[in-house]
Amino acid sequence: MIQLKNVSKNYGSVVALCPTDLNIEEGKVTALIGPSGCGKSTILRLINGLISPTRGIVEFEGQIISPQNILEIRRRTGYVIQDGGLFPHLTANQNVLLMPKELKKPQTETQQRLEELCQLTDFPPNLLNNFPGELSGGQRQRVSLMRALILNPDVLLLDEPLGALDPIVRSSLQQELKDIFQSLGKTVILVTHDLHEAAYLGDVLVLLKSGQIMQQGTLDQLQNQPADTFVTKFITSQRSLIEI
Repeated sequence: MIQLKNVSKNYGSVVALCPTDLNIEEGKVTALIGPSGCGKSTILRLINGLISPTRGIVEFEGQIISPQNILEIRRRTGYVIQDGGLFPHLTANQNVLLMPKELKKPQTETQQRLEELCQLTDFPPNLLNNFPGELSGGQRQRVSLMRALILNPDVLLLDEPLGALDPIVRSSLQQELKDIFQSLGKTVILVTHDLHEAAYLGDVLVLLKSGQIMQQGTLDQLQNQPADTFVTKFITSQRSLIEI
């Protein structure tokens, strides 16, 4: 569904992503993992058109992503970042319905969709009139997820969506996300540094280091057929976390 073809990204002399080829399969959850600064979020931003490649092309269903079509493609993607990215001066309801209102979607249609998403994400409807500062971290992430799903996108881009949450809330939301991914069957690209999370949620794991893909495959393949000593080192460092 999404392809990176010989894509690289430089900021002056700093290389954020080396020349990279990557295929994202439709209907699968692809987890981008690796240490901080390895290029995970760069790939997500390239797909979402927030940055442009220094070289190479990014394709969405065979279309090269460009300034001419990026708005159309963004409407087919939902984007969730670590802190939720909610507007603090808007209520939960207003945050979720921001894009439908901008696109002048019928109010009855969006209200029905909002009710469905509250049920899907287990968000209490009585909190929809609360501002982000009046919600817990887990509730804010649910609102952010609802906002990403409100237009029923084909693709979900999740950049460390649970990274700022405490372990108990994070574990609960991991279970909920897995159920949501399975029920919706959407194409999902998840950025995380947590191997347990990647293995639990992802169909395909893509391990990066210093802007390069070191190995791609299942957790079993990374464990038992490591392509590089770094792969083994990365897995060993999180061994206590991957007994899932």
